[in-house]
Amino acid sequence: MLHSAQVIQASIDKPLRWKVRLPSPPKRHLDYYFLKSSLDFNDLASLHNVDHRAFTPAKTRFDAQVTVELTVDENGSAYPRFVYRHAHGELDEISVSGNPFYMDMTTLEATSIGEAYLGLDFGTSNSSVAYVERDAVRVFTQRAGEEGWRELSDLCNTLPYPVAYPIARFVAGSNERMLQEAFPEAFESTLHMLMVLAYIDYCANKGKRDSSIFKTFSKASAGPTWGILRTLIEKKVKGGDFTPTISRLLNSTAQTQIDSAIEVINDLKHHRVPAQFDYHRILGLVGNMLGRALNGWSFGFFETVSKRGFGTQYKGLFRVASGSHAPFIQALSYEGQQVFSEQEAVLVSPERSMAIRLSPFYFWTTRGERENATIAMLDSTESAKSTYRTVGTGARYEIGSGHELVELHEMCRYVAEQDREITGQRCDKILLSGRA
Repeated sequence: MLHSAQVIQASIDKPLRWKVRLPSPPKRHLDYYFLKSSLDFNDLASLHNVDHRAFTPAKTRFDAQVTVELTVDENGSAYPRFVYRHAHGELDEISVSGNPFYMDMTTLEATSIGEAYLGLDFGTSNSSVAYVERDAVRVFTQRAGEEGWRELSDLCNTLPYPVAYPIARFVAGSNERMLQEAFPEAFESTLHMLMVLAYIDYCANKGKRDSSIFKTFSKASAGPTWGILRTLIEKKVKGGDFTPTISRLLNSTAQTQIDSAIEVINDLKHHRVPAQFDYHRILGLVGNMLGRALNGWSFGFFETVSKRGFGTQYKGLFRVASGSHAPFIQALSYEGQQVFSEQEAVLVSPERSMAIRLSPFYFWTTRGERENATIAMLDSTESAKSTYRTVGTGARYEIGSGHELVELHEMCRYVAEQDREITGQRCDKILLSGRA
């Protein structure tokens, strides 16, 4: 977007403009993508903005060219605007604004004191100095040696919806305040799903040992969730589909970062100014850990499942709910002897012909067309009721006796009494195949 050697400080708060001639005017909406180097908007490593759609006002009359305007402030927040018609004569200007996003452009700012490396390049006409902190070198080295490491923008498109959506909101933050507001939900949602996977593994593989770990589940906030997850990992049950990967969170580096993140969240929730913290690094850590644990598994829901003919087989579709936005377009054809509700959140592994119901920890709150998909996660449970909160909106559901979903509350009380696998949670002989 700018020459690589140009100092962005010279363009702070000064609108940058381009004129673009489109094959046809955007009469309904305009999809726009700001890219670093590639011209492919599917190249997520090059993409600046997550939100990319601006809706056109009704009865808009267009100029021959659309003027694209971008203003970057001193914090790196970029504000896009699209002028469809310039003001002239008695006609007013018609323009729409896109959502702000963050641009990682360098300005002359002071940095914290710490161990670092200085690289000097003495050229013929000029010289260059490179400054790299030691922690950054360690992280880059670690990422280069780990297969499957993905940046947050990639995770927004690959992780299960209840995790990808809050991470996308964090990535879309255009300043420090927005990042601080979005971080707690993004971190807690990821930690919550890691805990659920570890708990399902534990109940399926613990054998005859008695325990009541889930009984300590008081609130789906970062501290209690991390406490249960750490206890589940420390039990070191043999086998499991997810725990062997998740257990890496107990290394000293990961534990330190998670503990620091919990302290920061507590400060933010109590309106205290948190210490300087690398939000991106810890989200990348837990997000990538979840991505690795779910390798070979798909998250989503079943739809249109019904019995065909006079046999014992049911057929329908499994809708893969990966990424941060509905509608979810990837679907698999299903055939098996199990009946699924459209409100159930489910993990499937086509290679293993297996499905895992995630009840009572999640349930879909909308049905049919998923244009405005909403999913609720278990927030707390007590003898009289179990409380769920929806991802993104924060709406709450209190489910107790007399509620149409009372079975969810009964499941919660079942596992709260003693850690045990719920009947029908793991389903075998699930045949899933791609469809045209």
